[in-house]
Amino acid sequence: MSASAANAIRAAEAGELSLMIAALLLVNGAETRQIYKSLTDAGSALGYEVNIIITLETLIVHTEVDGVAAIRIGHHLPAPIVNMTLIDCVNQAIETIKNDPSEWRSVICRLEKLQNIKALYSANVIAVGIGMSAASLSHIFGGDWYIFSIVFIAATVGTLVRQRFVQLGLNGLVVPFLAALSSGIVGGIGIHIHHSYNDYLSLVAPAMLLVPGVPLINGIRDALGNNIHLAESRLTFFTCVTGSIALGLFVATWITGVRIPVVGSMTLLPLLEDALFTAITTVGFVFLFNVGYRVAWGCIICGLCGHTLRNALMHVGLDMVCATLVASSVSGTMAQLFARQYATPASTFAFPAVLAMVPGVFAFRFVIGFLQITHLQGHASAELQAETLAALGTTALLALAISVGLAIPLFFSVKPHPHGFRPIFSPQAKCHGRSVDAA
Repeated sequence: MSASAANAIRAAEAGELSLMIAALLLVNGAETRQIYKSLTDAGSALGYEVNIIITLETLIVHTEVDGVAAIRIGHHLPAPIVNMTLIDCVNQAIETIKNDPSEWRSVICRLEKLQNIKALYSANVIAVGIGMSAASLSHIFGGDWYIFSIVFIAATVGTLVRQRFVQLGLNGLVVPFLAALSSGIVGGIGIHIHHSYNDYLSLVAPAMLLVPGVPLINGIRDALGNNIHLAESRLTFFTCVTGSIALGLFVATWITGVRIPVVGSMTLLPLLEDALFTAITTVGFVFLFNVGYRVAWGCIICGLCGHTLRNALMHVGLDMVCATLVASSVSGTMAQLFARQYATPASTFAFPAVLAMVPGVFAFRFVIGFLQITHLQGHASAELQAETLAALGTTALLALAISVGLAIPLFFSVKPHPHGFRPIFSPQAKCHGRSVDAA
């Protein structure tokens, strides 16, 4: 075989490796900057140049080795999810290449098997965790203990419904609609059994855990980083899914008769109480995002510190947007510190920490108000129109505050601690394509 042919094969294999790395990271919630860095690190270790075009539908990778180029076009990508354990497995594979470039063939095998890796937590554990998170959010927003119990049941049922429909392969917009509808009906039934203050939370709180906060944050960060096409795709995905959830809630209000107001007051809990329920909320995101249990405490610390700081700043008179900006920056800074200690991407700690601040309730209010205006047409009051527009503005400003707040500390790369380690898995867990067992 000629030297040119050998180079061509190597260029093609480099393209295959780069395509697999990019696809696994993109589908599982990694930010664009991390994807580019991972590809560059792998290319530098193996001595090839790589360029990539990233969209949410597919990937196009161009690799070049000693003047011989290869182009790989990926298959259609599935709907994005968030799996922090899998992202860490990919990062470990890249570290293997950097430490021993001759292992690149075994790394390709490991990456192929990662597509079938099992979650650390069972479906029932995730459902119960999401139920507790939604119930805690309802308390943070001013619900009483009866609302807490109803939301727990409704969110758990909605999560089980969503998991079942995902297994059946339903469309990515149909699943959140049905999940929001089912949880909304369960919550509405609970309100008919016993009315309570802020009864609309029995519908809204379970649906807030369905909001795709990570694509929203990544989309805005892509826009700030001038990755406009990918930003448009991620923000469009967020808008469509959120609209689907809101439509499910709208149908649930029609069935149950429980109204969701377009405007509402913001309840500020005492700081210790806020910290406790924020920590419980973050636990649900840890389960949902498949964060390793040995670093889950770091996510909880980042989350409760960030949200409690926002609450404290609002107690002293700072407006919600500025308080969210400061709190997100603090959460991002703490995520960087944990990332340095555990040699893990900062997003592992940052995303679960800030999602309790994602303005899902304001997004729902906007969509509900928009649907009411559409129904009333020319008879819609000026007050309803103003409240709907205010909900949209609040959603946009809070989302921007979270994204910018995270972008400031996460922009700076940190070197792992000299004695850092990877405690995400138990000693028995492997990243070689076999099941990852949390036991």
